[in-house]
Amino acid sequence: MLFHAYEFIFLFLPISLAVFYFLIGKRTRAAMAWLILCSLFFYGWWNPAYLPLILGSCFINYLFGRKLQQDPSRLILTLGIGFNIALLGYFKYAVFVSGVLADVTALNWRIEDIVLPLGISFFTIQQIAYLVDAKEKRTAEHGWLEYLLFVTFFPQLIAGPIDAQSEMLPQFYRRNIRFKKINLAIGVTIFVLGFVKKVFIAESFADYASPMFNAASDGAVITFLEAWAGAISYTFQLYFDFSGYSDMAIGIARMFSIRLPINFDAPFRATSIIEFWKRWHMTLTRFINMYLFNPLALRASRARSVVKKSLNPGNDTGAFLSILAVPTLFSMFIAGIWHGAGWTFLVFGLLHGAYLVINHGWRLFTHKAAWKKSIPLPLALATAWTLTFLCVVLSFVFFRAANIDAAWNVILGLIGADGRVVLTYSYLKILPVFEALFSSVTASDVALPYFAGREQIMLIAAGLMIVWLAPSAQSWMARYYLAPKHGKRARWVKKWYHWRPSVFWALVSICGLCVGLLSALQPTEFLYFQF
Repeated sequence: MLFHAYEFIFLFLPISLAVFYFLIGKRTRAAMAWLILCSLFFYGWWNPAYLPLILGSCFINYLFGRKLQQDPSRLILTLGIGFNIALLGYFKYAVFVSGVLADVTALNWRIEDIVLPLGISFFTIQQIAYLVDAKEKRTAEHGWLEYLLFVTFFPQLIAGPIDAQSEMLPQFYRRNIRFKKINLAIGVTIFVLGFVKKVFIAESFADYASPMFNAASDGAVITFLEAWAGAISYTFQLYFDFSGYSDMAIGIARMFSIRLPINFDAPFRATSIIEFWKRWHMTLTRFINMYLFNPLALRASRARSVVKKSLNPGNDTGAFLSILAVPTLFSMFIAGIWHGAGWTFLVFGLLHGAYLVINHGWRLFTHKAAWKKSIPLPLALATAWTLTFLCVVLSFVFFRAANIDAAWNVILGLIGADGRVVLTYSYLKILPVFEALFSSVTASDVALPYFAGREQIMLIAAGLMIVWLAPSAQSWMARYYLAPKHGKRARWVKKWYHWRPSVFWALVSICGLCVGLLSALQPTEFLYFQF
């Protein structure tokens, strides 16, 4: 069952809400139990055979967590994390690893295909974080019912956002949850926003991105224009799809008076890779920093302090490598393979690890450079944004490609290798000044099969305008907190685009819902089967 499916919108969600609202004012525990039943039904809709898997995983992790709260032993934590990694490793990586072993050895160790349980990466990483917090005495008060709802809550179960127990368990444990019309209004609005992003905008880009990547997998020669247009189209498809799905999850949860963390904050406005990861899949970035990078960097710092070596990465190359570079590369390596079992995901993670190391090194070792002050700020920002965006587009080629060969095929197109810079005569006529300049470039009177020309260019331009100029969900809802935790209320300035419960915005939401429902009639891609 998908959030944008008709059976979800018109049957599952209304029934779930109606019973929840009936129970919440009278029996809070019964309302929580109802949400758990709804969540298990939602998950079992895909494959009921995997219900014992998620229930067993929850029960065992709950026992580990209880034990860690009583006895914060490193051994118990290791056993708990090992259990989760073993579970994830078997279902997600066993086929890939056995294939690699079969290729590099003469033994036939290849395992038959295993159907990947949906969302296993999300609920596994969530539970690993819970065990670490339990050992460090950071878990909020909870029982079995709260924990089970924390893991299985259906809005975030399939594709996140990745919840922290400190954010969610207190919401489930409180006794004063009540139906509030404003929560329903906010939830419906955010859901409709995500709905439009997913089924209308993202699928528009998919129509242009998928044919190019499928052709690259089949061995077709991908030309320069096809590669760039297809790669940028997929970049926008992934953003609007994933951002839209996260918005739908946040909106659905808010209908139940539950706040999920924000997962995207205009990432394509970033002017560095560091800033990009602060804005893209923010809950994953939080997990990487808290549970991977920080412990590794702290361990390296302690090791260097014992031998009285410098701890300043900006003045010492050894400190930079051990405290910053190595933990970053390892963390992003884990993040890469977490996304999927395949060489392409490994390259994706290491590529972003290299990006981050270079970015950190640039900031640390050039912060006193005099030439930086001579560059006009608009030019510096434009250059930084362009470089960041191109790096992201390049990395997403590996994220989308079926295999390394297909990714390399697209990369060759991006750099125009082997005579792949092919322009049609029609484009040369539009820009006749370029006809002489590109005299060595192959020209054809046959349209490029995986480049839609003006249509695709206009769609990409529209996508750029949206990600540059349109307010983010949290900016749009500036008057109403979306995240579970927030600091001191900032001075709120009323702007024309700020949402408020009014007839106007209700009509906007209705129009958006209609657009989404009409778009949902067409088949759509589901991008999270590998998670």
